[in-house]
Amino acid sequence: MLLSEILSDIRLILDDVVVPYLWSDDELIKYISNTIDEVCEECFVLEEDEPTLIIIGGADISFNAADRTITKLSGGFLTAGFYNKSTVTITNTVSNNVAMYITRVSDTILTTSSQVTNEINTNARIEATATIFRIPVINAQHTYVIDDRLVRIQTARLDSQTKELEVTDVGYMDNYFYGWKKAKADKPVNLISDGVGVNKLRLYPPPDAADILRLTGYRLPYKTPLTSADTETALEIPLKVQKKLYNGILEKAYRKQDSETEAQARANSHKILYKEDKDLILKYTARFDRRARVVSPLRGNL
Repeated sequence: MLLSEILSDIRLILDDVVVPYLWSDDELIKYISNTIDEVCEECFVLEEDEPTLIIIGGADISFNAADRTITKLSGGFLTAGFYNKSTVTITNTVSNNVAMYITRVSDTILTTSSQVTNEINTNARIEATATIFRIPVINAQHTYVIDDRLVRIQTARLDSQTKELEVTDVGYMDNYFYGWKKAKADKPVNLISDGVGVNKLRLYPPPDAADILRLTGYRLPYKTPLTSADTETALEIPLKVQKKLYNGILEKAYRKQDSETEAQARANSHKILYKEDKDLILKYTARFDRRARVVSPLRGNL
């Protein structure tokens, strides 16, 4: 569904279809965006578990040779990853300006824009991953800041190692690895994702060489918060989840502190229904990994 379609549905339910509106478009879009983020954080509906495959047909791209990211793509479409593994036509930019890191193009390492264009025209395909799931690792540096949109980590792996890192927390490290914070640089075996700090990760032991850390896990929408400029944008979250946003949106709308809009009894009723909706969504997404950790203490512990 488009954002504009959900906006229209909510106006009909609120019986707010005549100008001047009781709730402005900006207010309702804020409620919609906040509810989407809540569902993504609590119910894990947006998952990244594999490289995004881009099929190119006479594509026009902009390529940043310095860090090997694609910043613009015309004439191609995605078949996995960014839009819940559905096919989405790309008109001018890659996933709302989300840069993607090229991981493989016919097993050739590319360093210039012309090489990228040539490989795409020759082989008609590339693989890429979103940069928020790819973290450059620096020799002897143990702590790294991650993107706010990354909610939960499932797996972590360094390019130089075949074995996945053990994803754990500070409490586990304190109990089983005495003095771990003073460890010398070596080959990392643990990724500490909880208790390190808001939106931070720590490698143990610190890496003894530069590397690339690749993550899989759950995230918020790439485009958040939504604004009035996004009304004709298709929502990233799965279609079967979208209708279950409505009670959360209506709860927020009825709590607007205004004599014509505030209705606490209705808001409380929608709050109960919203919780039931989130419980149902969790049944859709009940594929949990015991090793996974929430990446921010503010989002609770699993």
